[in-house]
Amino acid sequence: TPIALDVLTTHLEKEHFNVDVLDLTFTGDLWKEAVKNYFAFHTPILVGVTIRNTDTVVPQDQRVFIEDHKEIIDEIQKNTNAPIIAGGAGFSSMPYAMVKYFDVPFAVKGPGEMVLCKLAFALQSNSSVKEIDGLIVHEDNSVFRIENSSEKQKAIIDPQLIYTRNSHKPNRVDNFAYYEKGGLGNILTNNGCNRACAHCSEPDAKGQKLYRRNASVVVDEIELLLHQRVYDIHTTDSEFNLDIVHSKKILKEIIFRKHKTAGSIFEKLNLWLYCQPLPFDEELADLLAEAGCK
Repeated sequence: TPIALDVLTTHLEKEHFNVDVLDLTFTGDLWKEAVKNYFAFHTPILVGVTIRNTDTVVPQDQRVFIEDHKEIIDEIQKNTNAPIIAGGAGFSSMPYAMVKYFDVPFAVKGPGEMVLCKLAFALQSNSSVKEIDGLIVHEDNSVFRIENSSEKQKAIIDPQLIYTRNSHKPNRVDNFAYYEKGGLGNILTNNGCNRACAHCSEPDAKGQKLYRRNASVVVDEIELLLHQRVYDIHTTDSEFNLDIVHSKKILKEIIFRKHKTAGSIFEKLNLWLYCQPLPFDEELADLLAEAGCK
């Protein structure tokens, strides 16, 4: 499930913007009609396009998606004059080249929620975008990233913010639809990666500093998904145990709620996650088992 769209939607709504998600996943060959129909009735000030993958990542397949992404972006541009900002995990692996290839005015490398909100404010007020730290700008055939050193130390996520997770609602990510059709629900417990593995693009996609979300907030969000009948939930962290103390806090909160009342909804939780080999001790293994890790 594209959790990034829930994250971005939540942040924009917190800043009092009206937001729609046009999810083309379930439109199949009718995606062009979906784009045309949406913009026939909506005039946004900004359109965000998230590019999760640039290719299949399967060596035997060797299929690249970038031309397909461009076809979609071109179709959006035919139907609206609103500027486009591109981003996403795959996009962040080569943002400057793809900005030029897609011919879009704006982009963001890594987490985009703060940049997206600031850009929306700037466009709404018709003010300069040149003060937006982290915004990639494409103008006059050049591409550059705005760097404002005074902003760099500020946190890029709000650890107390619960991301709104929707199912069966129009113009939103339908978490249950993804789950019903064979996907996994998902949860973000931390963001960013402070490791330097040569083979990995996670620091590009998520930033090089590790940010931890409040344990009770994470479990509140898991509970929201469980009540929407999304029972198999995968972490979207770079690695769940980058900070093992934080990981244990989350598992203990799940276990507490699981045993708090008879017939707790948490008894239905099947938790899936990626871990790095170390740190990984017996206590973490026991907590994972008791929390419902599969």
